[in-house]
Amino acid sequence: MKKGILTVLLIAFIGTIIMGSYFIGIISAIFSTSVPRFFAYLILFIALFIIGSFVYVAFERIKEIKEGKEDDISKY
Repeated sequence: MKKGILTVLLIAFIGTIIMGSYFIGIISAIFSTSVPRFFAYLILFIALFIIGSFVYVAFERIKEIKEGKEDDISKY
């Protein structure tokens, strides 16, 4: 792999880990306070949806890079 591709893969991986950690922190803070359970589970569902979407997009981007489509901005 080229050095640029490896950098993009590393950034996607690190970004996924940072976003996941951020939402885990938010979720644990909400469940440790006296927020009503309905709102806590609603926020948990929304956060899990966002984390799942972010992971999906990261994997799609990694797949595009492995197929040789590093320059995705040129198609816009």
